[in-house]
Amino acid sequence: MNEQDFKDKLEEWLSATLDKNLINKIGPKIIRDPVHGIQRFFGWEINFLDLPIIQRLRYIKQNAFAYLIYPGALQTRFDHTLGVSILTEKFANILRKKGFNDLDENLQNNLRIAAIFHDVGHGPLSHLSEEVYSQLDVIQEILTKPEFVAVKQNVKTHEMLSYYIIKSDKLKELFQRVNKCYPKVSCDIDLISESIIGNVSDLKRKYCQDIINGSFDADKLDYIQRDCYFTGLIMGVDVERIFHAIIPKDDGIKKEIALDISGSHNIEQLLFNKLLLHPSLYHHHKVRACTCMFKSVFEIIKDKDLAIDGKKFDNPVDFLEITDDFFFSYKDKPSVIQPHIKNLRNRVLFKRALVICGDFLNPVNLSTIKSYKDFLKWMEDPEKIRDFRRLICDKVKDITEYDVWLDFPKSPSLREASQISIQVREDEYKTLDELFPTSGWLNTYLEHKIRGYVFCPPTKKIRGRVHEISRKILKDDFNIELTEDCYYQCKIR
Repeated sequence: MNEQDFKDKLEEWLSATLDKNLINKIGPKIIRDPVHGIQRFFGWEINFLDLPIIQRLRYIKQNAFAYLIYPGALQTRFDHTLGVSILTEKFANILRKKGFNDLDENLQNNLRIAAIFHDVGHGPLSHLSEEVYSQLDVIQEILTKPEFVAVKQNVKTHEMLSYYIIKSDKLKELFQRVNKCYPKVSCDIDLISESIIGNVSDLKRKYCQDIINGSFDADKLDYIQRDCYFTGLIMGVDVERIFHAIIPKDDGIKKEIALDISGSHNIEQLLFNKLLLHPSLYHHHKVRACTCMFKSVFEIIKDKDLAIDGKKFDNPVDFLEITDDFFFSYKDKPSVIQPHIKNLRNRVLFKRALVICGDFLNPVNLSTIKSYKDFLKWMEDPEKIRDFRRLICDKVKDITEYDVWLDFPKSPSLREASQISIQVREDEYKTLDELFPTSGWLNTYLEHKIRGYVFCPPTKKIRGRVHEISRKILKDDFNIELTEDCYYQCKIR
């Protein structure tokens, strides 16, 4: 499949899902959000929120399988969408009060539209399916397009899909219908789509990008608060203080959002909490085990050339057509994947057979550190990871390569520190990283906190055997020896 094939299939799905008659003249509604409180949504926003492609976000959990570890983590992408819309409104109101007079009502409406559609490209279980479809050839082809090259390191695949949905003929038709029903709402498709991927072409409107996909955007301010609220993790984010410290920055070429130095420590707090959420939530070993089990299902589908309800999941649109509930309805699935889905549904999860960490190197010296870094680089290739898994399966009876995983989660990013502009005095700005080098946090996290795992079925005998084989492969093939902590932290009882 090439880009044009993908766009054709996307149009086909949107045409089958959406009808222009879905847009009708209605009045505003009040919605109570558990994180941000009561908010008024305009009639045209309600029309967008009621679209099937937005309503499907109700059935996609924000944190995928985190609810199996934190029972309250049942928040959805739809909840998050409401939160981002609310915070976008606050951003816009503050900027207009502080001097961005060109941020008029119509531009503010377009930013709220971008907020509503920013996550429309998510597939089932949010970022889990993204890990799968990001590897598709058509996605790699799209990344070479000019609009994505400049932001390739930052843009997420689901944002690219949201971009294409906004740019589709079907959405243009709906936007025209909205303008007909609500003459004051004129949809700027380019601004909306470019804001979502963080690449606004008009630098005089860079602040629009900053609100939707920036260094301390509405998305980040919402998900950190929301994830903490629903998991019960106690982390403070002083959003009101951050909003108070926001200032407009205009150098004559570019108009963007900056921050007064009085709010710098609140942004540091935000970034530090973002980092801490990784070991507590996003990189929790059971969350990662679920991730591997999920990916096993799609490996089997690909390897066995299976089709489920006519879908082979060899293109991104197949993932847009389904939600979490489709994935969990295992009884109508091919028998070869039923046990894997059933185990996830019943919380019969993979367990740790080996824990890998830089602190566990034995001994710690320049040679072992180099070997460890080479190993991390080697693991960036999914096929090489499969080779590692096959080596284990060759020596352990009763398991297949779909039952064992070598997993090292992607490193969190704190690139925001080098992007946030802090006003230290009138007409003088520095980046947050210049004032407070947060890179030290990330380096410490990578050296001492982040963990890699070998996962396998929960049977004690299998775990013990997989542990032995994994350590031997690391020693023989990668010159990596680990202390006994790599065993004790597995809690093989």
